[in-house]
Amino acid sequence: MDIRYFGKTTMRIALVLGVTGLMGVSALQATPITGRLIINGTSLTGVDLNTVDFNYSGSGPTNPNSVGTFGVGFGSTLTFATLVGTDGGVKSFTRSAIPVGAPVNFDDFITFAAAPNIDIIMTELVPGSFGSAQCGAPAAAGQTCTPVIPGGSAIEFSNSSNGNGGLNAHAQFNVDVNAKNTATGEISTGVGTFSADFSNTSYQALLATIGSGGVVTSGEHGDFTITFNQVPEPATTALVLGGFLLLLGKVGMRRFNRSR
Repeated sequence: MDIRYFGKTTMRIALVLGVTGLMGVSALQATPITGRLIINGTSLTGVDLNTVDFNYSGSGPTNPNSVGTFGVGFGSTLTFATLVGTDGGVKSFTRSAIPVGAPVNFDDFITFAAAPNIDIIMTELVPGSFGSAQCGAPAAAGQTCTPVIPGGSAIEFSNSSNGNGGLNAHAQFNVDVNAKNTATGEISTGVGTFSADFSNTSYQALLATIGSGGVVTSGEHGDFTITFNQVPEPATTALVLGGFLLLLGKVGMRRFNRSR
């Protein structure tokens, strides 16, 4: 069964990233990548629950080999503020290439034309956390659903009130990522959420439409939020290392004196 949905994507990646590994002073002096990234002008996202297509044409089957091109929009901050008006890319994928819940190394998942040193790598497509009991229930506010499909599903649906007696639907999936500065070798880890909101409808209606081979369409947009842990200043690092070495020296002298 070909199950698709394609909708306006308010795409937020909240990456709380911690530096891993032991780095030299040159890496410690690097400016951490941080800030908010607004993306515009890409079709986010065409999904058949087996394929995520970030450049869906609006008709026909999804394409797992496509790359969605986005523009870095106004409102982007910090690292991304200097990239406003430039383009980036996000790679499509299939669940056969990126199994749900399995460790992967999907390199160049998100890249930037004007900042080729920024490489966001997907390391896991996270399983959906909702149950399936309400997937086929009569539509109501407060319901949640992760559809049951072979191999597991990453999609999480929910319904909420639209304030006018109707419903709005929300769909999302989560990814674990590494964010790498290829110029310095810094690697940080984080979690991202891709989400789409659909007004005046329920997820049951979306599932009925896509289950019959239809496509739900509602525009283009995205919003990432990336926050890195601050990298220690070289002076602070030197003080910490100096204190550690001094402590080791004292312990060594005490053991030497006891052995005499």
